[in-house]
Amino acid sequence: PAKRVNQSCTGREAKAMDPKLYDAHSLAQASLHTLAAKMLHAAATAAAEAAVQNGDSYVGLLVVGPATGVNDIASIKKDVLPAMRLVTALPIRLLFADLPSNDSRMLLAEAATLENGENIWATAKVGFAAKRITESESLHFVMSLSTLHWMQQLPWGTDQAQLGGAISYVTLPPSPMAELRALADEELQGFFSSRMAELRPGGQMVATFDGETSDVSHQFSRTYFLAEKALKAMIEEELLPHDFMVHYFIPTVSYSEERCNAMLTECGLNAIEKTFLDIPCPYLLAWQANHDSVKHADEVANAFLACFKQQLLDAMAACKVPEGESLLQQLRSRMSKFVAEAPAQFHTGGITAFVHTAKPAAS
Repeated sequence: PAKRVNQSCTGREAKAMDPKLYDAHSLAQASLHTLAAKMLHAAATAAAEAAVQNGDSYVGLLVVGPATGVNDIASIKKDVLPAMRLVTALPIRLLFADLPSNDSRMLLAEAATLENGENIWATAKVGFAAKRITESESLHFVMSLSTLHWMQQLPWGTDQAQLGGAISYVTLPPSPMAELRALADEELQGFFSSRMAELRPGGQMVATFDGETSDVSHQFSRTYFLAEKALKAMIEEELLPHDFMVHYFIPTVSYSEERCNAMLTECGLNAIEKTFLDIPCPYLLAWQANHDSVKHADEVANAFLACFKQQLLDAMAACKVPEGESLLQQLRSRMSKFVAEAPAQFHTGGITAFVHTAKPAAS
């Protein structure tokens, strides 16, 4: 069974949030990084030791999917660099890689704060998680927090007619779910094999992503059922066109420990630590304490929209729906109503995977 921790955590919110919507009432912004702190510290220490043992002239770090960089760089400053500096004073080279669509201006500004005269050098480039990003055996440490569950492609392309109105992996019918899972496994395998080629002997890697067990789905998965219910209600009320659902899909997939183990074995990576945590919803915990279902409902609806507002607006534009912002407010209202009616059913709790792996040291 998955371990359960009494903390809020969702890198999904930290990575994809809309800063205008994501306000101070949210509890979940950066807590995934806090949960990963011990793992990051241990991996960073071992990575620096590998650089020294290999006789290398620097320590190379890669951060995959940093988005704005705010939360990842905070963890680097707090957990990674101090651990490395306890081992070596070698120059540290940081490389940040994200998709072409990522707004790199904030990332570059955040990365510049690392270059503080302590022989630390940072740069950024376009890179895809499932493909090679840098030269062979040039890295000692890789981190990717709450990125790998995002799909780069979907097996059905833009033809979503076969999905029956489903908007996410967890709400899909069995056949397209199996198709999506198989493609997701290819992408995660590509990530592990690419990093295996790029790591120096003894190099370390920490990744967190959506996990699942036989009886518990990933974090945020219950909000997908909620959003699907609210969107279908708006279609029935003729506020959205009947074909809206074929234009909107949340491209994420969760991974079981068994599938993850098989990929690591195939790539030749050593599993140092794997934890699949069942993380409760902070808003649900608050509701259980104060029974304020209205506040709980608003927090859950806001958390979803903070992550997926732009995707929803894009789908509305594809359907030539005017007044997208106004319709989002109506969607929020319906989501809040459904949560208030069933607080224990709709929340952000679920499984997140924390994985620490290493490339075997030179013999």
